[in-house]
Amino acid sequence: MRRSRRSAFAFVLLATVAQVGIVQADEGGQAGASSVSIELLTDFPIHIGAGVQVSAPHRLEFFTSLGVMPRGYLDTINAISESIGWYDELTSELIAASLENALVWRVGVGWRPLQERGWYVRGGYSFAALGGGLSGTEVIAAVTDSSPSSADDARSFAVDARVHLLDIETGWRVRLHESWTLRLGIGGSFTVLADCAVTPDWDVSRGRAIAVRELAASGENYLEDVFQKYVHTVTLTVATGWRF
Repeated sequence: MRRSRRSAFAFVLLATVAQVGIVQADEGGQAGASSVSIELLTDFPIHIGAGVQVSAPHRLEFFTSLGVMPRGYLDTINAISESIGWYDELTSELIAASLENALVWRVGVGWRPLQERGWYVRGGYSFAALGGGLSGTEVIAAVTDSSPSSADDARSFAVDARVHLLDIETGWRVRLHESWTLRLGIGGSFTVLADCAVTPDWDVSRGRAIAVRELAASGENYLEDVFQKYVHTVTLTVATGWRF
């Protein structure tokens, strides 16, 4: 069931990225001119992937992208949060497990304030999901101040998260060739909602079912609270694209 859900959702996202739209043909061109732009990009430390830009008259731009969150990107978010004192290393381990190999879908709208310049501003939405990994019972117990049975100490829980973020960005796009573009940007991504699932990765006996369920629920609540309070980051964007 989980595999079919992942496959279906990934297909929807891939179809979104493959869409073709109308885009502004020239950074300083006429308001009604149009073209299509496809990019390879990274929004560090959120994702690396590919996207399609859709612009409209009056210098409006619509965009969408699909990518993955590499472990190194997630480690960067955790390292910064640890250095600031937002959470500790055990919490970082739990967050890393929940977003392991996650897909990231981004969508939004932007505007170029100056018709003959490449400066742009954007706002949008990101969704990270379809990842997840295993975390030991002792990690979940430690971050939630729980006391599991010694019989469960060597067990693992499957942890996954669905994280919703709001994004802002400003940057500059330059034309390197008639059709080849380079875009550099800086912005921020801010978690507004997280839905986490912590489930035992073993067959729980009837006598332990209530205690294990309570530990899992504590882990879910803790992880959701940490995401919404502390998982926010500055983003740096580098993108190269081709305009048709």
